[in-house]
Amino acid sequence: QPPASPVCGDKACNGAETCSTCPGDCGDCQSGGLIVNPSFEQDKLGWTFYNDASADANQFSIMTPGNTGQKAAKITVSAAGTNIQLYQSGIRLKPNTSYRLDFDAYSSGQNAISVALHKHSAPYTSYGLNAPVMLSTSWKTYSLEFKTENFDAEVSDARLRFWFADGAKAGNIFYIDNISLVEPKTNMLVNPGFEEGRTGWTFYNDVSTDANQFSTITPGREGQQSAKIAISTLGSNIQLYQAGLALKPGTSYILSFDAYSSSGRDISLHLHKHSSPYTNYGLNDKKVDLSSSWQRHEIEFSTIASSDQLTDARLRIWFAGMATAGETYYFDNFILFEAGSPVAVCVDKDGDGFGAFGSTGCQQALVDCDDSRDYVFPGNREVCDGYDNNCNGVKDEGCDDDKDGYCDKAMEVFNLPLMICPNTKAGSVKGDDCNDNEAGINPGKTEDCATAADDNCDGKVNENCDSSQSPFSGTPYAIPGLIEAENFDKGGEGVSYHDYDPENNGAYKGRSEGVDLDNCSEGGQHVSRTRSGEWLEYTVNVATAGNYDLVARVAADVNYSSAFRIEFNGANKTGTLRVASTGGWQAWKDIAKTGIALSAGKQVMRVYMEANTGGNYGTNINYFKLTKSAVSSTNYAPIGRLDFYVDGTLVGNVLASQTRTDLVGYDNGLIKEANHGFSFALPSTLPKGTHTVRVYAINDPSGTNPELTGSPKTITK
Repeated sequence: QPPASPVCGDKACNGAETCSTCPGDCGDCQSGGLIVNPSFEQDKLGWTFYNDASADANQFSIMTPGNTGQKAAKITVSAAGTNIQLYQSGIRLKPNTSYRLDFDAYSSGQNAISVALHKHSAPYTSYGLNAPVMLSTSWKTYSLEFKTENFDAEVSDARLRFWFADGAKAGNIFYIDNISLVEPKTNMLVNPGFEEGRTGWTFYNDVSTDANQFSTITPGREGQQSAKIAISTLGSNIQLYQAGLALKPGTSYILSFDAYSSSGRDISLHLHKHSSPYTNYGLNDKKVDLSSSWQRHEIEFSTIASSDQLTDARLRIWFAGMATAGETYYFDNFILFEAGSPVAVCVDKDGDGFGAFGSTGCQQALVDCDDSRDYVFPGNREVCDGYDNNCNGVKDEGCDDDKDGYCDKAMEVFNLPLMICPNTKAGSVKGDDCNDNEAGINPGKTEDCATAADDNCDGKVNENCDSSQSPFSGTPYAIPGLIEAENFDKGGEGVSYHDYDPENNGAYKGRSEGVDLDNCSEGGQHVSRTRSGEWLEYTVNVATAGNYDLVARVAADVNYSSAFRIEFNGANKTGTLRVASTGGWQAWKDIAKTGIALSAGKQVMRVYMEANTGGNYGTNINYFKLTKSAVSSTNYAPIGRLDFYVDGTLVGNVLASQTRTDLVGYDNGLIKEANHGFSFALPSTLPKGTHTVRVYAINDPSGTNPELTGSPKTITK
């Protein structure tokens, strides 16, 4: 107990100090142990904030309420610096002594901080604590255990430092409260979390020796194992106990543990002399109300007054009189320690320096989220391996932020292939995504000539891109002639074509541009997945001015339709050409347009997709064919008639007559003018669909029968 009168000016709880009797020691006797003003109830007293990038005093303020009391510290980083810390100096420490630091904290952005104890002045010798802590975004209690080092006699120049510089950014906010630095007591129980099986514990049932009544199960409440008590037969003496405990007489203790039973049956607790006469040592028939799910129970009691140490105590868990046959009980995480001091309660099975709740033996008391893997612990560096390496509750953060299946180039990669980065090459030790914030940039992408980015992550920008437009083969397409749709001009996105996205989503990858290309059932390739607003350009050379006929070879799936137009040097020459479903994406049919007036010479033909309905895609395009529209014939006199064939069958004719001067320019047996036309009505019985029409000039009684230029024609009824 502290003396009756205060001792002012020593920054230690060793008197009846108050803020009026000892202003300099205001708050010494709060629960912070060696820490002055541990809960900031006296505002900033004892604490200093420093930021080498900003002298703004408002960065360190006091907020209300605190986590448990009236106040807490609030750190608002106004500028990111290389030295940002909140600290308290003048702390007394003993050499080679175990201590425990507890504090409550959270941050606005789940930031990592570090906590250290070192010499206050240069050379800032470490006094045994330097640990990373990953803060969450809500209040949480953090505990760190350490042993002092690097000094041989008691020191009073220690600085406790909360370090923000490594993870803080301008605008980040940190909250801290309830800081405690004390010498911890040791859990007095052996194997308190049953991580060593049944070691240290004994089960007894006076009517059954079945060893299976006491076993351990996996996983435990917190660690790897828990105790399981299965009552097979009811007796009058059924207990689980641990003997050989050494207790102080007339002292307060706290016993806590996790437990439940299959149907919520209760137990009672006893602490007595291990052997006859089983003298009560302070805990006698204390009933504990168990539920049917895990709950934490805590009992505080005082040992009996005695002139002797209580070195032969038994802690007994009693089932008789409350259990039923077939009832099952579960226990874990027993702690028995002297009241008034915290206790070390962690086990470090994987040897990484961080432990799981349940036993003694680790140096750090931050909870290890996976104590079976030494590469998983609080504050560790995250890698791409399918595990939460830094124990912040998120697996593989930073590995594939843009969710494109490629790991970030800055991240290390292990044990691939994994679902986290299925597209990264198996066996890689580094990610290969050069921009993990953009799903459109990764090694699987095609270089987009319209951007200034390294789209395919090969270390080059716009490689193989020509900003000037040129014909695909180097020579303009000749008109009349056939133009393959997939052989659009070179030049790239926005120059020779425009596509909805920068990827070639088709099966044919013979071109690096973003136009969708697929293999064609009629041979070669075709343009696919066209969408409204997309366009393709072709450099052409029209041999002679005149009228031309167009055939576009297209296909559209069931319930899909579209419309497009064709421009020459920016002028719409075809109007809207509509494409209905042809029955499938490879069911090819012709769309015709006649009488397209073109000027002679080199020019750019643009195919512009106006609309698509039924889904995201419109029309597949195989080729375009342009032929001269003019119809002429050689004057094989005498021309008797013109015969018309539909799909190979003669369906009618037109007779030559001196009175019908417009019939193929015919007058008195001579060709009158090459540009005169004729007309013929096809039979009304012709079925709906696509048909081929051929026209022949018939010379009677003998001679050649030439097919007219422009024949055959494809028509649709």
